[in-house]
Amino acid sequence: MRFPFSCPHCGTRLEAVGEQAGTDTNCPACGRGVTVPPKTVAPGAVIGGFRVERLLAEGGRGTVYLATQLSMDRVVALKILPPDMAADPALVEQFLNEARLQAKLDHPNVVAAYEAGEDDGYYYLAMKYVTGENLAERLRRRGRLPEREALRYALSVARALEYAWTQHRILHHDVKPANILVDTAGEAYLLDMGISGRFRERSQVGSEWIEGTPEYMSPERIRGQREPDPRTDIYSLGVTLYELLNGLPPFYEGNIEYHHLHTTPPPFTIELPMELAQIILRCLSKSPDSRFQSAPELLEALESVDL
Repeated sequence: MRFPFSCPHCGTRLEAVGEQAGTDTNCPACGRGVTVPPKTVAPGAVIGGFRVERLLAEGGRGTVYLATQLSMDRVVALKILPPDMAADPALVEQFLNEARLQAKLDHPNVVAAYEAGEDDGYYYLAMKYVTGENLAERLRRRGRLPEREALRYALSVARALEYAWTQHRILHHDVKPANILVDTAGEAYLLDMGISGRFRERSQVGSEWIEGTPEYMSPERIRGQREPDPRTDIYSLGVTLYELLNGLPPFYEGNIEYHHLHTTPPPFTIELPMELAQIILRCLSKSPDSRFQSAPELLEALESVDL
């Protein structure tokens, strides 16, 4: 890792490698002694051949930077594993293995992964950088989306889920507006496909921690089902489509887990075409056997909607 810092005496921009942190040297411009500061990820730092440009987002599951892949002169989104996870060898190994798995996914509605690795204790994943906003941000800005636009995004996500499951037996486990990115041309991309639940948002249900976000979690996930089943992603996509059209998910306050298990979704706040409303409600069936049984089956239904 290389990182920049400034001479405290003359302000000259200097550069050091990670192993030099804390050592003393002389500024080549003014000749005065300086102590190299601790290594840090900041604009100008180079990690694994990627130069950090600016911060994009940060959270408990990692920090994402806009970066430049120097060898290809290509702009990427660079995700850095949090320090607490980087200190756990098992989490590190799982992160790298599943990042490599994500790199195998090749679909127009899945954010492509380019490279994963380690540099001076920093574990990173470089992904395609998409200029745009996620659907959670779009909902906050606009309140709700028109039927035609919401349906287009749902179709894109369903196609990504179909590809991931049929070709690679991968489920998402956390389909929600915040994980759907829309670029400036209106194309939707599903984020985090291929990253396991241990690196997703985790929620406490009773005495257990399970992957997912309560507002979008299927009843069987709440009950603790561990077997892979595409119908759980179909439920979450149904919740997402409901929210895109109504502005809020069906259950967002009170005992959300209880509502997913026992409560009928509230009526739509707008009048929807009967066919589209029936598709959403079928996705939201409490029993997996009553939902669409596969992404191809859901796709066929969505594609038949005439708006």
